[in-house]
Amino acid sequence: MSVSRMPSYAPPPYTGGPPNERSYGAMEQHQSSSPTQSSTAPRPRPMPPMPLRVVNLSPLSEIRPGPDEDPTRSGAHAPHSEISLQPQRSTSPHSSSPPSLTSPSATSPSSSQSPTHAYSTPLPYPTSPSKGQAFKRRLKINPLSALRLSGATRRATAQIAEHAARQAAEHARYEAELAKQREAAAEAARRAAEEAARIEEERAMRLAVAQEEAKAHVQSYLQSFLSSDPPTDEELSTAFLTCAEACKVVGLEFAAVLQEPLIEEHPPIYWAILNRPTAYGTDRAAYDSFVFALLGASQPLSLSTYAAVRLACTTASDNTLLQRLFRHVPELSPLSPSDAMLLAPLNETDLVEVMETRDGTGTFIAHIRILRFRLRMRVSKCVVVEFVASERIWALRFAVVVETSMDGRTETKWLLSLELGEQSQVVAVDADLFIEGSALQPLDSRDFEDPLLCISFGSTTSELWPGRDNGITVRLDDGPMGPHLLNESSVLVDSNGTLCAQLNARLARPVLPALVEDTSSTISPPRSLETPFSEISYPSSSNSIKSKKAKKRPRDPKVYTSLRRGGR
Repeated sequence: MSVSRMPSYAPPPYTGGPPNERSYGAMEQHQSSSPTQSSTAPRPRPMPPMPLRVVNLSPLSEIRPGPDEDPTRSGAHAPHSEISLQPQRSTSPHSSSPPSLTSPSATSPSSSQSPTHAYSTPLPYPTSPSKGQAFKRRLKINPLSALRLSGATRRATAQIAEHAARQAAEHARYEAELAKQREAAAEAARRAAEEAARIEEERAMRLAVAQEEAKAHVQSYLQSFLSSDPPTDEELSTAFLTCAEACKVVGLEFAAVLQEPLIEEHPPIYWAILNRPTAYGTDRAAYDSFVFALLGASQPLSLSTYAAVRLACTTASDNTLLQRLFRHVPELSPLSPSDAMLLAPLNETDLVEVMETRDGTGTFIAHIRILRFRLRMRVSKCVVVEFVASERIWALRFAVVVETSMDGRTETKWLLSLELGEQSQVVAVDADLFIEGSALQPLDSRDFEDPLLCISFGSTTSELWPGRDNGITVRLDDGPMGPHLLNESSVLVDSNGTLCAQLNARLARPVLPALVEDTSSTISPPRSLETPFSEISYPSSSNSIKSKKAKKRPRDPKVYTSLRRGGR
């Protein structure tokens, strides 16, 4: 076998790049275009190039490393090494000729001049380093080298930090100055508020003093009127105008001042009612004018004024003035809004006239006239009249009550109750109510000796306490003739629909229970009393009471009716 020898010197190293897919593609295209390859044969999958090691057959002395070289690394670093790698070119499967080991063009012309040269091929393309080599190269990089800053960077960082510190210091100084300004403003505001509060307090004190002076001015005027004869209309109007101007200057309402307890913890209207003479035959027009003038200047009236008026009428036992006040001041009267609407066309109100014996027996007679009685009972379901007698306010209440039983049936009841008003003293009462019926005579001239209906309730042994819930209640339609009498409008009332009745009452002094040693215990009033005033004598001037005493019926049962001859 003849082997061509290469020159002793190695070819220059390959300086080109590694092969890529494009070169391999061109190489495959060149091989596929060969005439020896069938166009219909399937193209095989290209094989990767394989390195070919060629052994130099020259003597070992020619490739021995120098004295300064590492024998293990001489092949890797010697530029003239005889060991070379050449990638194997892919050939067509139909090609029968073996690949040539040498190329005439690859050898230098001077290769024939050297008698001794190794059999070699052209150097292969340099390959990329393996993964292990690349990993070793990366390990040689110091990871902390990236954290090292250059001098310029360090100087710039120091300048930035210094600038930030200066800004922070300036901001702190600004905030401190701003806090001082806020504190100064708050202190100024506090001082201003204190000064304003002091000024307001002084102004309020001066205003309070001025208001007290105005009230004292009003009080002096009213005391002068109450302690002497009642003033004339001109004097009263002039005084009211002066007092109103004085109150307006200091921010007061004259009407509100008149309702204050200016004199001995009571308003002036209270003393004006008490100073009104109650003796018959006395000219009371001037006193009444003073009372109504005070009420007119006090509008709108407060609840305390209503209570003071009722208390004054009760204390003075002045029923005549109370009935007049009911007509002039509807808020004082017990009329409901529906009753006021029903009585408005008539321009009249209910009337109660009281006659007291004033002989110490506590007996009185009340003549009662209730307008449009049956209509008001059907519409309002309740009719109340009030009057004053024996220094107490009495209320006579007619009511319609509908009760429903357990089985769902309803029953309508007509009830009558006698009550004591608020601020009235406890008393034991025995009363009889006589209903005249359709008689047309005046109240004071009627004869109730033979009434249509007589209802008795109360007893001298049972006490009556103030309040609506403590009244004595009886049923009007109880008994065989009750429904007939109540359903016949022409029997109970007259032709105008007015109910005329008379209440005869006698009072007994209540006996207080004996005090016990334990003063902390509550004393409850007894419901049954023995009083020496149970049997009383009627005055000879009262013929109606004599007749009633002569025809007195048993008290059991408490409620009974009697029908006179003309009532059937």
